[in-house]
Amino acid sequence: VEFSILDFIAGMESLFNANSELKYRLALYVAHAVGQDYERRKKYKNLISYLYDIRSKIAHGDGVNNIKNELEKCANVAVDLYKDLKYVEGSEKCAKVAEYVLRELLNIYLSQYLAKGKSKKDFIEDIERKILS
Repeated sequence: VEFSILDFIAGMESLFNANSELKYRLALYVAHAVGQDYERRKKYKNLISYLYDIRSKIAHGDGVNNIKNELEKCANVAVDLYKDLKYVEGSEKCAKVAEYVLRELLNIYLSQYLAKGKSKKDFIEDIERKILS
């Protein structure tokens, strides 16, 4: 589970070239890419922040006991965004929601940008326009 979250967050980071202010920038970009309205964007932003905290603690050697609070927060938001996750057990919710979000992002990027000859730069610029509007 823990390594799945690392992999999914790494995928999101690479999609957005998020290399400065990583957590904030990644959460903001993901929220605006997949959130259809303000409330959902706020939930996605919180979700990605929790996932990023989990990822950071795991990557820096903290044990599972040190991420229980983040896993619980993540699981609560995950179920709020994806109702089918209420049937998934414990920390699996966080890995599953990270997978869902990455799949959504890749689907948007592949179908609305790459398939139409647009670049990753176009994708990022469109998200930035959403953020600034």
